[in-house]
Amino acid sequence: SYFRSRSPFREDGTPDTEVLASQSIPATLQSLLSKNIESLSEADTNVLSLCSAEGREFSLLLIAQLMNTDILSALRELKSLQFRTGLIRSMGPQARYGSKTTVYEFTQVMHHAYFYARLEHEERVELHDRIAQILKASYDTASDEMLRSQLAPYIAAHALEAGDNETASSMLLATAHTANESGNNAVIDSV
Repeated sequence: SYFRSRSPFREDGTPDTEVLASQSIPATLQSLLSKNIESLSEADTNVLSLCSAEGREFSLLLIAQLMNTDILSALRELKSLQFRTGLIRSMGPQARYGSKTTVYEFTQVMHHAYFYARLEHEERVELHDRIAQILKASYDTASDEMLRSQLAPYIAAHALEAGDNETASSMLLATAHTANESGNNAVIDSV
């Protein structure tokens, strides 16, 4: 009920650190919100910020590639963060981007927004570009049209965030063609 009257987010969706640092927040709520975040090392904060670039949910396979490490090392890191902080949790193995991988999520939307806001502009652009490139490589090698149609919107979103309008446009066009083939003829006209 406290946050109904005092949103911890600005209109653009970024965390309002003034609200979170305010002395007017009830002590129990203040300690709950800041306890785990304040105790994080810089390395932990950087890993969680990296994860936030993929979204509120993030996949082990993609995070391992972004961390330039092997799957087991990335898994150990994420499991450690999960058990030490409670800021993320495993959702178990799921199909993502054409592979079965362990998917994690931030336990609160606020946590995702906090770590994403910690990224500098150049970090955001680079991370979104790398994610788009990784997914585009899967798109280009996929022989299954269903997988390609599932990857296209993700590639478009990350390419757009990276400022790669050419890739974003081509993936949005591919998505519109898929919608058109599925019987939604109005979509292709709007693109």
